[in-house]
Amino acid sequence: MRKTDNFEAWSLLSACRKTGGLAKAAAAESLDLSVASRLIAGLETELGVGILDRRVRPAVLTETGTRLAVFAQKMVKARRDALELASEVHALEAREGEKRTLRLSLPMNLNRVTLISQIMTYEDRHPDVRVEISADSGLPALIAGKTDVSLGSYYRPDPRLFALPAGICYSFIMATKKYERKYGLPETIEDLKHHTILLRYTQNLGYSNKLENGTETYYIDRGHRVQHGDAAACREMLLAGEGLAIDLTPGFVSDYLASGFVFPVLKGWHREPWHYHVYCRAGSQDDKVLRELMAYVERGVFATFANQWQFWYGKLGIPMPEGFVPQSKS
Repeated sequence: MRKTDNFEAWSLLSACRKTGGLAKAAAAESLDLSVASRLIAGLETELGVGILDRRVRPAVLTETGTRLAVFAQKMVKARRDALELASEVHALEAREGEKRTLRLSLPMNLNRVTLISQIMTYEDRHPDVRVEISADSGLPALIAGKTDVSLGSYYRPDPRLFALPAGICYSFIMATKKYERKYGLPETIEDLKHHTILLRYTQNLGYSNKLENGTETYYIDRGHRVQHGDAAACREMLLAGEGLAIDLTPGFVSDYLASGFVFPVLKGWHREPWHYHVYCRAGSQDDKVLRELMAYVERGVFATFANQWQFWYGKLGIPMPEGFVPQSKS
């Protein structure tokens, strides 16, 4: 006796036990009755035993056929379980083969060249990870699970978040020649009351109306003409000669500073420093892949701001902020 490889016949035998006869089993297996009969006959020949009692109509299982059908049912179930397992493994491997996406929010108010370079280096190290960048999604989106890592120009303690300090940036007061021709320039900090001030919108978590010059402070209060907007809007109004920018980072207008189109006024005065932090949701810091992305963003932020604002302070002859101690990061 040789072992049969005809699984279809064993499946039909299992159906015979379940339905009570060959005719119903054939219908359940979507087979013509004649085809079903030949399959069982072939199995009988291979096994050398009688499976169907054909002396009655419709044909029913013999005692031996009934005993074999028990094993046939186990074979069918084992095959079904094996196929389901294989399908699950295939789906899992397919998911693992797909790139993991990490969503990163960056402030609009910065030059992203160095940051993008850091992120590309990170992706080279992790070919199975794709980083998607959005602008100014902020901490609410991070808490809501819409982003995975968020860079902010501020520190906001929150038990739902984990934060890494990433560096300090200073921004000075800026004007254009066009503005100077139309409205003149302030000579003292109090003269700002006679000029249009461009400030980020108040809902921004990094919003501040505080200016500093050493130990002196000055606030842009309700006695000033203020136009609020996002970073892009403030830059456009600055370039159009319609206001003095208070809180645009030097890197965001670096080309215009280099050409002299944009220049500092009231040298020594600056917005209170930006304290940049990289955030993720509390608990996610234990994810090594995500934590490494945070480290790359942190290095990129430090390189971007430490290089940019200190470069422009030196080039434009602006006194370094009092109390600032240059930092280094390996």
